[in-house]
Parts: sequence; C-alpha cells; structure tokens
Amino acid sequence: DLCLMSFCAITPTRGDRPKFSDHLGWQISRMTVRPEQWYIIDHKPKSNAFDLVSRIKEGIKMAYADGFDEVFVLEDDDQYLPTYFETMVLGDALFVGCEKTTYYNLSNRTWQTMDHKGRSSLFHTGFKISALNGFKWPKDDYVFLDIPLWQHAKNCKFVESKAIGIKHGIGKVGGAGHRMKMKNIDSNLEWLSANVDKESFEFYQSII
Repeated sequence: DLCLMSFCAITPTRGDRPKFSDHLGWQISRMTVRPEQWYIIDHKPKSNAFDLVSRIKEGIKMAYADGFDEVFVLEDDDQYLPTYFETMVLGDALFVGCEKTTYYNLSNRTWQTMDHKGRSSLFHTGFKISALNGFKWPKDDYVFLDIPLWQHAKNCKFVESKAIGIKHGIGKVGGAGHRMKMKNIDSNLEWLSANVDKESFEFYQSII
C-alpha cells in the first residue's frame, strides 16, 4: 500500500525532456512511501542559461510556505527504487544522502560508481529547510549545487539509496557526465537490466 508521509519532494525541470518527467511520476507512484507533496518547478526558462539553483530555491520557498521542513530533491531523469524513501529517512539528522553514486550513460552504455566521502549528489539528497539558515546560495546558473550545499551541511546521515544517476544528453543538462564514457562497458545492457525494474528498463531502451 502506498503511504503518504509528511515530507515533500522538489523536481527542477525545464520542460525539455517530458518522457523522463513522466517516468519519474510513474516511479513515485509505485513507491512504498511517498512524499505528501511533489513540487515540479517547470516554468518556462528565462534564458538558455542553466537555472537549477533558482528552481531549487523556488521549490524550497513553496515547500516552506506550505509548512514543510523535510525536503528531498528528485531529478526527473534519474532512477529510484520503490523503497527509496524507506531508506532515505532523515530522522534526527539535518541532511541525508549517499557517499557513493552510481551513474549510467545511456548514450554509450557505460556505468561506474564514484566515491565522494562527506557529501552526496543532489539527486539523492534530503534536508531540513531549517538547516539552510546561513547557507550562501551560489549564482542561479551554478551547476554543482551539491558541493556548497554539503559543505554547509551539519549533522549528516549517509545511507545507500541505490538510486542511479542517468546520463543521456537530452535537454539542458549540467556537468560533464552526459558526455563521459564511464569505466564499465554494458554493451548488451545486461547491467542495466539487472539493476532497474522491467518497466524502467523498457523505458530506457526506448530512449537509447
């Protein structure tokens, strides 16, 4: 049974990869624990500049106005297990994340796991809005928000979410990962098939 909990999720998107956004909606719908509110920040871009920071700030402002303190960032192009929020529990912590991130590049069928001790990638990060007091936000076009956010973070909790960062080069994307050939080759899609559910695998096959 789906269970609504008193936390929310924020998804920044620019409307330029609707298939991924629809897939994320499906992923959330089959989660065993769901956010009470899901804020999709998809207003028309003001320019061609990367605008992740401004969209995250807008989502946080909306969440705060609605009385939420616990917020999770879900990026529209990434892969989440049905049990994702069973694992990503803040509890008494102010920040929760994963010190290892697995990435999969659909365009060249490669993958690898990266270690980044003491911080988490943004797409599997949760925090309490009250813990952002004193945080100096970078400029709106800054790409790597996870770095200053986790430098600010205190009372952190790290878990293994088993979420996968999907790289694809579709729409406005940040970072070099979308052009990067990862260390491990998955030419027959065997690794991908073994690490995502059947419906997601079929979706990614349609993208490739």
